[in-house]
Amino acid sequence: LYALLVMTSATLPGGMHKTDEGFTFYTASGKTYLVDYTGTESQITLPEKFERHSYIINTFAFFDNNNITSISIPEGAVIEIRREAFSNCSNLKKLTLSTGLQNIGMTAFGFCGIDDIIFNGTLEQWNAIEKNEYWDRYMYSYNVVCTDGKLDEDGNVITEYYYNATKNRCVIFNRYVIFIGNKTKITKVNRL
Repeated sequence: LYALLVMTSATLPGGMHKTDEGFTFYTASGKTYLVDYTGTESQITLPEKFERHSYIINTFAFFDNNNITSISIPEGAVIEIRREAFSNCSNLKKLTLSTGLQNIGMTAFGFCGIDDIIFNGTLEQWNAIEKNEYWDRYMYSYNVVCTDGKLDEDGNVITEYYYNATKNRCVIFNRYVIFIGNKTKITKVNRL
């Protein structure tokens, strides 16, 4: 399918369709694939569906696109993100995923600068997504923010505590008293 990625709209074979926004879709054997993006937007919201079908983001679909800073995937639009789909998008900082996603392939976001993955579902739904053991390879220091909690890159639940100086409370953290200011945030990590 790599050859499909380098084709222009003038040479699209049967089963391939290019949208006005620059997304190229390929349909075969009852499955729909997003295979390329040639648009110029830096903050991208992917199509909700293609011809009423959820789709797979194919290998290398956005590879090495340094114009992209933000990707948002609408609810139920994407069922799978394949290997290296967004690899080398070094300016990609914000990623929003939604429920309906079933699988994330190896190094899908490798060498991206993602700080937070916003997942519009629960921790349980996030953990139910099948992820290649190297899905987050070459991603550094990111969090997954779900509707009911937050995980660090190692899968640890992050619990946030706040101290309110007006109530004269101190916080004991791992047997140490922590000196903090008014409404300062500290973080406690609990293993799942």
